[in-house]
Amino acid sequence: MKAWQRSETQVKELKEELMFGKFGITVIGMALLAVSGTALAFGKPVSKEKLQDRTAFALGLENDDFTLSDIKKEGFETRYVVKTKSGAEYRCYVGSSFLSGVSDAICSKKGEPAKNPLLEAAERRKKK
Repeated sequence: MKAWQRSETQVKELKEELMFGKFGITVIGMALLAVSGTALAFGKPVSKEKLQDRTAFALGLENDDFTLSDIKKEGFETRYVVKTKSGAEYRCYVGSSFLSGVSDAICSKKGEPAKNPLLEAAERRKKK
């Protein structure tokens, strides 16, 4: 019997094998998705060193010109307070995820609304 000539029993067995194979792959895929989804939902912890670097860049300061305090992880975001040596106080946050790492810090001076540097740059570009 040639490969393309199969009995009905053989065809039925082959279909069952394929269906179980797809089912097995589906179950494994769903399990992996659940595990990775959980990791993505909670993001990865952000080290104090990364917070320090992102904050220094966002505020245009050196790493030793400020201190971080009240660091709180909230889902995808890490929120914290920055106090500079000159006495200024900022509220900052960074975003993080399991796959993409850590975003730039977004900071606002205490008592002022948060400023998004990307939106500010877009507005400046519109005015040109």
